[in-house]
Amino acid sequence: MTNRERSREIIESLRQSGMDEVEVYLKTGRSRRFEMGAQGKSGCSSVERGWAIRAGTPRSSTFVAGTGLPEPTLQLPPPDGQPLRLPPAVPIPAWQPPSDLDAALVAESEAMVFARLNEPTLAIVAGRQLVTREGLELLALATGQELASGRSLTDSVRATLDVGGIPVLPWGFGKWWFQRGNTVRDFLQTEAETDRKAGED
Repeated sequence: MTNRERSREIIESLRQSGMDEVEVYLKTGRSRRFEMGAQGKSGCSSVERGWAIRAGTPRSSTFVAGTGLPEPTLQLPPPDGQPLRLPPAVPIPAWQPPSDLDAALVAESEAMVFARLNEPTLAIVAGRQLVTREGLELLALATGQELASGRSLTDSVRATLDVGGIPVLPWGFGKWWFQRGNTVRDFLQTEAETDRKAGED
């Protein structure tokens, strides 16, 4: 049964139940998904369907929607909304499927450019650099939140964690020696339970 045939049966069924105004929307689409995770790489394609129906009388109306395909004998909830007045129906040309409708959404070779087996994976992570009150650079990674510079190292790290970011102290000779080195050393010792990272750039 085509979508057009199914729509006609639904409209006729609802009109027989007393609904003077009926509108049926059926949608069919395709999607393809590639995943790359701890279990390796995989891909799948799927056909997705959804529908929506609004119907009513001069006194009230109802609306319902769902996934899949509705049965022609679908029972709608009792009308309890505002009256429904649809515009006059107009003829529409018959739909002609495009010639490439059944073609793959993307070729396997094209998709795997982004997920090649047995090759290193490049991850690009958003973030920003903060400058603490002690003059230390701190990276706030995996967050797009605006974070202010000028706070203490401890407060800057905690502010990054509060927004779901990853605080990272990048390596620098002057940062790990002299007075700033003492600040970093004290922080690492006193904040042992804090989720922080040290990195090399």
